[in-house]
Amino acid sequence: MLAGILALGVLAAPAFATTQQEINATLRNDAELWDKLFVLALADQIRLNCPTIEPRTLRATRYVYDVYSHARSYGFSRAEISGVSNQ
Repeated sequence: MLAGILALGVLAAPAFATTQQEINATLRNDAELWDKLFVLALADQIRLNCPTIEPRTLRATRYVYDVYSHARSYGFSRAEISGVSNQ
């Protein structure tokens, strides 16, 4: 019986495969996530263009992890999430 369950799992695995385009669509349709990504992009532009403003590294790092955790809550891997920015 265990062999049958394992075989079923192996056969069903490809059915759950998600394309990068589907991952992109899922993450892009999350308004809260995209708002957070916009804040990160804005903060990065300020960092690059306003040398008189000191970075708040600890706060920024915590915010990045919050955004990453939000994206991970969909069950995608780190590589799949990173792939969104490469499209």
